[in-house]
Amino acid sequence: MDAAGGGGGGGLAGGPRWSARLRRRRRRPPALGSVVVVPPASPHRLLPSLVILLLIFLAVLSELAFAAEWGKLKTCADAPFCRRHRHGRAGLHSSGGPLSLAPGTLAVASDGLSVRGTLIRPAGPAVDLAVSLHVGGVWRLVLDDAPDAGAPHPRFRVGDISLVGAAAPLPLGAESLRVEADGGVAEVRAPGVAAWVRLSANPLRVALMSDDGAEEVVVNGHGLLRMEPFVNAPAETPTPAAKESTTDGEAAAAEASPTAVADDPHDTVLGDDDDDDLSTEERMAEDAYQATASAEKTVHSLPPIDDTGCDGCGSVMFKSHADPQPRGAQAVAADIFFPGATSLHGLPGRTLPLSLPVSVSPSLVAPDVSAVTEPVRLYNLDVFEYELDKPLGLYGAIPLVYARSAATGRTVGALWLNAAETYVDIADGEVAGKDTHWMSESGVVELFLLPGGARGPADVYEQYLGLTGRPALPPAFALGKHQCRWNYRDDADARSVNAGYERHGLPYDVLWLDIEHTDGKRYFTWDTDKFPDPTALMAHLNAHGGRQLVTIVDPHIKRDDAFSVHTDATAEGHYVKNAEGADFVGWCWAGSSSYIDYLAPTARDYWASRFCPAKYPHFGPSLHTWVDMNEPSVFNGPEGTLPKHALHAGGWEHRDVHNVYGILSMAATAEGLRRGHGPTERTFSLSRSYFAGSHRYSAVWTGDNTASFPHLASTVRMLLALQLGGISLSGADVGGFFGNPDAELMARWYAVAIYQPFLRNHAHMDTARREPWVYSDATTDAVRVALRERYALLPYWRTLFAANALGGPGSPFADAGPPMRPVWWAATTGESPPDPATPDAVTAPEEEVAWYVGRCLYIPPVLEAGVTTATTTLPGPSDARWYDTHSPVSPGTPLSGGTRHTVDAPVGRLLAYAAGGCVVPRAERARRSSAAAAADPLTLAVYLDAAGAATGEWVAEDGKTTAAATAGAYTLVQYTAAAGVLRAATAGGQGLGGGVDPVGVERVVLYGAGRVGEGVWLEVEGEAGGERPVPWVDLGTAGGVVVKLGMGVPATEWKLRWA
Repeated sequence: MDAAGGGGGGGLAGGPRWSARLRRRRRRPPALGSVVVVPPASPHRLLPSLVILLLIFLAVLSELAFAAEWGKLKTCADAPFCRRHRHGRAGLHSSGGPLSLAPGTLAVASDGLSVRGTLIRPAGPAVDLAVSLHVGGVWRLVLDDAPDAGAPHPRFRVGDISLVGAAAPLPLGAESLRVEADGGVAEVRAPGVAAWVRLSANPLRVALMSDDGAEEVVVNGHGLLRMEPFVNAPAETPTPAAKESTTDGEAAAAEASPTAVADDPHDTVLGDDDDDDLSTEERMAEDAYQATASAEKTVHSLPPIDDTGCDGCGSVMFKSHADPQPRGAQAVAADIFFPGATSLHGLPGRTLPLSLPVSVSPSLVAPDVSAVTEPVRLYNLDVFEYELDKPLGLYGAIPLVYARSAATGRTVGALWLNAAETYVDIADGEVAGKDTHWMSESGVVELFLLPGGARGPADVYEQYLGLTGRPALPPAFALGKHQCRWNYRDDADARSVNAGYERHGLPYDVLWLDIEHTDGKRYFTWDTDKFPDPTALMAHLNAHGGRQLVTIVDPHIKRDDAFSVHTDATAEGHYVKNAEGADFVGWCWAGSSSYIDYLAPTARDYWASRFCPAKYPHFGPSLHTWVDMNEPSVFNGPEGTLPKHALHAGGWEHRDVHNVYGILSMAATAEGLRRGHGPTERTFSLSRSYFAGSHRYSAVWTGDNTASFPHLASTVRMLLALQLGGISLSGADVGGFFGNPDAELMARWYAVAIYQPFLRNHAHMDTARREPWVYSDATTDAVRVALRERYALLPYWRTLFAANALGGPGSPFADAGPPMRPVWWAATTGESPPDPATPDAVTAPEEEVAWYVGRCLYIPPVLEAGVTTATTTLPGPSDARWYDTHSPVSPGTPLSGGTRHTVDAPVGRLLAYAAGGCVVPRAERARRSSAAAAADPLTLAVYLDAAGAATGEWVAEDGKTTAAATAGAYTLVQYTAAAGVLRAATAGGQGLGGGVDPVGVERVVLYGAGRVGEGVWLEVEGEAGGERPVPWVDLGTAGGVVVKLGMGVPATEWKLRWA
């Protein structure tokens, strides 16, 4: 089989034709509504009317391209396993039927780590059931083939790819299991654990129970739990079942563009004449499929349950790609009900609202189904110019949901730990609550039930991190500004960008180089004509405030016998294999390529070994790594990725492991950076693909977005979903990757992005240059103001990330939640909650357009064009206090919660409200980078609540090494204000040590303190003379008092009094 079909040693012809196609992919037209920059031309060469016609043509072409993009990807109707299971249609022959608990089989396992039983069904072998307890009171349900059932293949389990050692099962005693006399109901409990599990036998029904006996989560309440027993069928292509529905936009796109579903998934690479590469048989199959697919677009009827056959259990086609499914039907599925829930959140990697929309109504189960849209799809793909408000998968998948009750704030969660292609239907429950139906193509049922607690989503978040590990603590520079472009042309261009930041007084920390810096897309190399001395370039950046460099390496390796990475990987067997066992060959940026098999420990070790000067020339302490295309992206593969029947180490098919390819690539990369930089240095890497647990290894960005206000608005919900999934260091391309942002959009985007965790510009190679100074002086000034505010808040950001990474049960951190969090996060975590009684009929719900940075800053930015004023409903009850931190008139005047507040919002106006009751550490001295500001003293912004009180934290740590995480080498300082006194005291950590100079405090700004009449006094512990007066300035009508402490005041162990 050749490369076009996912084969081995052969490949598509290269040369001019391929190069032209590759260029066409790169040069897709900009999005509708984006600004097209046309170079000036003399009148005799270009008439104005032609410019207008060109703009119209590009806009229309772009719209059609967008409409077609989703038509190249599978829907549920294209995935046989989803067709078989959706709406309870799983037939007896294919699935074996409903599962019941065999009488007398339930018992505590001999190792005391689980309760085990045997499940039986009308047809098919027995299934093994295990219920176990885990850290944080989490219960796990696992279904796998029984050891003696004679399954022809094992089932893949994600295991320690996502889970950490602390997630191991906890001991259960004999008293943990109580079975009723008739065997119909059993209870599994553990001493000191509030939540418990109730099992009903026939059919199996599993309920997570609260300590007061209420059902919190119900599994298999609809009887949709299934495990297909590797059912084989004749090797033929079945006619796809009727597609239940599409969104209105998809139907319109299909009608407007009848060829939308006919294109190959990456026809933007292979061109419009790809049919030339198809055989007659492939062309006939493709034509037949397209005729069927076109008809499906308008059919809404549901096929009947098939109890005699197995729809799609043999060889199937999608577009021109065949999937022989040699191991037969092996899907797993389960329905999960969340009683009392009013909204579901999570499943990041989509462009959906933060509150996940219903896909089926009024019920999950036929025949009651009357309205259907596409289910949420979890399948990591390189989606070119992705659209908004789509449930289909993008680059990553985290199969985690939060189920929340708006009335009570009660929140529980579920983690469906499966690496295969997965669909999730969502419905309103037949009784109050939310229903979900999870369907995965292969693997086991491994379901973690997260019971939450008194702190609502914060407890679910902690329970999830207890399973998957805490996020890595990023180096300090990672929280600064990153400047990237595909591509900075050469050494001179890179230096000129650095000089531009210097010349315009703009702070930044990291310069990035995309794929063009390499020698012909051979990763771990340099184009020495363009970059003759990368070591000198890194030294130049480092000399300007300790700036860093990031370069890209992708998992596809150029098949070039003169390229050592390829020859090593070939000789040592590090590549993914095709079905015949030869190295898989596909196409990506490097042309003919093979793909590192990160599932193999030896391949991960080999990848990690490359991060050293001997194997990666010029690798050094200030060089860091970006891994793109790691879904993985295969331009000529099915849906632009590896064929499902490709083979990995251990004999696993790619269908079993697809969604963990990205996290494994980053685990290997993090290990390589740890080796290359030394085990005590923190690593930094960026990944496009991710899965549960990726936060232990890398940052993540939202991929190839577009320069438009709707895409700017989408960053809010996409990043909030990532934060819920533990991906703390996440962000979006500032300004949009595709298209050309005008001055308004660019300035507004910066005003949003400085309050999001990961701040990076990135742009397509065919876009106009967009460094801040290429715009007008006014725009450059607006960007400068925004960036300086970001750097002023770095002490606060670093504290949030330290708490997130170092916190958890037993830590001194009271709040270790995600740095960026939804507005409803506050409802039960001791923060100021939003007021649900104040609807906003003008804009989207607050949770879609606003967020908190930590617990202290509320961000409701401008997300639309042409806006001159901004209105937001300030969170909390009427006695809550808020401060408009960027008010040009009165930043110290308190505003009441629960009220609508309108301000003038010209371009350049930052919108951030500080919560009364907070102390926010800041760094007010303007510096060129985070390293340049490392020793600067703090300014404490104290925002008093109505009672005159406030609290806050600051963490001192070195910003570079792992000592804070491994040895507790940090100092946590607690600031507490009450009754006219601000106290600073050490609250945790072992201190910095190692001769690192502690940062002091030079100024305190009191907001909401009223007028100071008598004076302000400072007392430093251990300082002779006791209390002494310090200078202060009353800001008058602006509100607030500025207290100047001067130099030499430590960050902790002192008190400040005012009267």
